[in-house]
Amino acid sequence: MFEQGNQNQFIRDLLNDNPVILKKEVIALMVKEKLAKASAKTPLKSYNRAFVKVLKERGVTINRKNPTKPDTIIESSEGKSQIVEKEDIIDGPPPKTWYKKLLKTGKTSDPKFKTTLKIEIYTFEDNDSCRFDSLLQGVIDKVPEISYIDDAGYSSSFESYNEPSDYKFPIAYLVVESGQGTYFYNGVMTLKDQKEGMAPC
Repeated sequence: MFEQGNQNQFIRDLLNDNPVILKKEVIALMVKEKLAKASAKTPLKSYNRAFVKVLKERGVTINRKNPTKPDTIIESSEGKSQIVEKEDIIDGPPPKTWYKKLLKTGKTSDPKFKTTLKIEIYTFEDNDSCRFDSLLQGVIDKVPEISYIDDAGYSSSFESYNEPSDYKFPIAYLVVESGQGTYFYNGVMTLKDQKEGMAPC
């Protein structure tokens, strides 16, 4: 359960870490982290109020004539923020959008794909293309008794505009937990590109 102050600090940290970000990306990350109180009936309203409050404290004028919208672009630097138009973003190539591609067990409802192993493998890439096959093959290479993981366990989610320092495709991190605190594998590996193409899963 998170208080309003925690929501505000989460937004401040996000703006500090991402020089350019869309409002809808901020809200999506708040939803992902479940930052609303468990009792909240309208968490999105809570997130929006917190977002507006933080922008105001960082010098942004927001009112009925100047509201924020899902595609509002926020540019931040040195603790200050401003709303910018798309054409006003700094000259040069646009910032890359980094996604976390994750595959893990525990999501399937099909008994033939269930396993007692707790498996999680992830990598980062500057696009939203599907990496299900590459991640699955990475698991199979390290855990031969695994032949398939239900695609319900795959996700690709916005991570940041900042380039991650580790685990950029084809480098990935794999955790295979065989028991409470007992690991069959826990470390870095290199994935074999399965040529899934550029389309999302």
